Amino acid sequence: MTRLNLDAMHRLTGDKTLTSPFLVFAGGAYSLSLMFKEPTASNNEPPKFCYKLINTYTSGSFREKTQLAYHLRNLLDIKFLGAFDDANLTLYRTLKMSVGNSWEESKEYSEETTTKINPNKRPYVDEDYESGQSVGSDGSDGSDGGGGKMASAVLAKYDIPKLHRDCEPAIPNCSFGKNRIDGSRVVIKSSCKKKEVDYLTLLSQPLYRTDPRNVTIQPTEIVKEDGIYYIVFPLVKPLQDVYEQVPKLLSTTWSRLIEQLRDYCDVLHEHKICHGDIKPSNLAIDVSTLQLVVLDCDLMEKFPDGENAVVKEFRGTEDWADPNYVANPGAGFNPFHLERYSMERTCMWMKFNA
Repeated sequence: MTRLNLDAMHRLTGDKTLTSPFLVFAGGAYSLSLMFKEPTASNNEPPKFCYKLINTYTSGSFREKTQLAYHLRNLLDIKFLGAFDDANLTLYRTLKMSVGNSWEESKEYSEETTTKINPNKRPYVDEDYESGQSVGSDGSDGSDGGGGKMASAVLAKYDIPKLHRDCEPAIPNCSFGKNRIDGSRVVIKSSCKKKEVDYLTLLSQPLYRTDPRNVTIQPTEIVKEDGIYYIVFPLVKPLQDVYEQVPKLLSTTWSRLIEQLRDYCDVLHEHKICHGDIKPSNLAIDVSTLQLVVLDCDLMEKFPDGENAVVKEFRGTEDWADPNYVANPGAGFNPFHLERYSMERTCMWMKFNA
């Protein structure tokens, strides 16, 4: 087995007070506390947690596979692991090739999402769709690539080449778009949730937008047709993609991005608003300014009671939520405390990737 040296461990965790060779692996449901032994002549095998990651990879969903591939790749590329025999290195490379360096580049994913959009396809609207999940006209989850009917006003203004992965392949309710007039690239999100539109509109008002801490993505256009909102956003780079493509750039800006995320939660909480789903896949970067951008406001909510507010139903993403809340949401939790937990867990992920 391989032992992490203290310098590597301190760099990984960001905690220079640690003196024991352990690693807290921040990966949602895959959080692991790992102990490392010194390698010996008779013990030159890959660390057992590599096998665990690979086994989880092969049985998990595509999103879970990708998250694990990021972690495994990072560990190997930084050369934390030492001994890794040819057979397992070949397996690792196969996994990496099958997933690609980002979801968009993945063969598995691109086959699912490059289907041409059928502009005549009308999403089936029911309670599940009303709650925010996009579904196809046949009541499916939309994974056939239909993407739902696009508003005629949107089709008149934008070329719609294919579905956008939206960082969450299970919910293909976003499409790439290109402005027919100026050629600008956008993302068009379809939603039946008026609440999301209301909060995007609210946070775009001068009172909020003039505060530099408010980095909520700002829509450039909102079109409503047949009860569906089509929200046009500027095209931004998902945080995970940017890390893959320009790691040297992020190494100099990572701390600032973490502070921007903390400032963002602060400004929302000052107005008694919770984003509701802070996690890496809801973060992006405006490549023109290198500023953090926060996506997906469909779970955003205002709690007038502030620090005295209590929620008793689960909201958010289990992998990034307080485990006590996931296990027993009915016990009652303060939404702002829960959001700070998700924020700090996301910051740990960001530090890990710095």
